[in-house]
Amino acid sequence: MTAAPTGSRGLVTALQERRLDLAFVATRTGPPGIRFVPIAESELRLVVPEDDELVRRSRVGLPDLAGRSFIDAPEGYGTRAVIDAAFAEAGVGRRVTLEINDLGTGFDYVRHGLGIALLPDYLMPTSDLTGVAVLCMDDEAELTWPVALAARADRAPSAAAAALEELVRETTVAGNPVAG
Repeated sequence: MTAAPTGSRGLVTALQERRLDLAFVATRTGPPGIRFVPIAESELRLVVPEDDELVRRSRVGLPDLAGRSFIDAPEGYGTRAVIDAAFAEAGVGRRVTLEINDLGTGFDYVRHGLGIALLPDYLMPTSDLTGVAVLCMDDEAELTWPVALAARADRAPSAAAAALEELVRETTVAGNPVAG
């Protein structure tokens, strides 16, 4: 087992280079020769300090965030790719002033006024939301963070990798994790 300091992009590269048999990645697609088994998705929610002017809005659009300082994962990470693509598609510039590799710490950085963040909603129930507000983005922005199991399409997996892949397939139905 290994972690990639370059995020999902680095893990896919390791699969291509045959340094890994399987990888949990935050992407739906990749280069030819890599196959993906969708596992789950999480909506990204806007997290701002509780006294931010955006708190009074019921929904926020990407243009409303132009010029703001963002806290985000480094380039190559799945959340960063999703967010960068959404801003590019909307034609809105974005400035990342603080990069973090542990998304759960994003709430602390926002709470201390170091920027705003788009964080996966799966983190909300277990995070300390004191001093922050969690806002919904408008439906025009594609801000869904995917998680998938990736493997080489041209390589038979080892027995252990095949067993893990089968377990993932058994506990995943149409890209959504089975409760339980």
